[in-house]
Amino acid sequence: QQAKELFDAGGEDSETIRHSLTRAQEETMRTARITDNALRLSSMQENRQEMKPLDIAALLVTCAEAYRILLEKRGNRLVVNIADRLPPVSGSADSLIQVMVNLLSNANTHTKNGEIVVAAKTDKKFIRVTVTDNGSGISPELLPVVFERQISGGGSTGIGLAICKEIVSSHNGTIEIESELGKGTTVAFRIPQGK
Repeated sequence: QQAKELFDAGGEDSETIRHSLTRAQEETMRTARITDNALRLSSMQENRQEMKPLDIAALLVTCAEAYRILLEKRGNRLVVNIADRLPPVSGSADSLIQVMVNLLSNANTHTKNGEIVVAAKTDKKFIRVTVTDNGSGISPELLPVVFERQISGGGSTGIGLAICKEIVSSHNGTIEIESELGKGTTVAFRIPQGK
């Protein structure tokens, strides 16, 4: 509202308006993080009670296919490579869908006219899922902190990968990322097979 009033009133220099917008953005991001923390804690408490056997292969295919149209709008080709007869996992379907949506969204944001691959296979007593793109990649200085909560360079709240990490951890799993600037990114997470 303050920024709008400055624009409507006129007569203000661009630096004053820029400062007002910066303050508004910082406050918006702070409020978003507070709200997200409250919702996430509530969700994680509920999810601990909702762990049940899941057909992880079907879940991954469904997520990928649901996102296909959005990927293709940016000229991206989707490849789904799920190993046959994957064992089930014990988990929360809603939470794992959120992980996949975040990873596919990130890949799509940073890839144009490229390829995004969703793959899964058994890895000892785990299921290993990867989302790989050949997009813009991540700068070396940012790579070590991508799972931390922060305001991203793109102006978003920067919480997507942090939430992914917490969800995967709540499933007794691990998540990691590899990236090369200008060549693409691979995010891999492992969760235990169901008992």
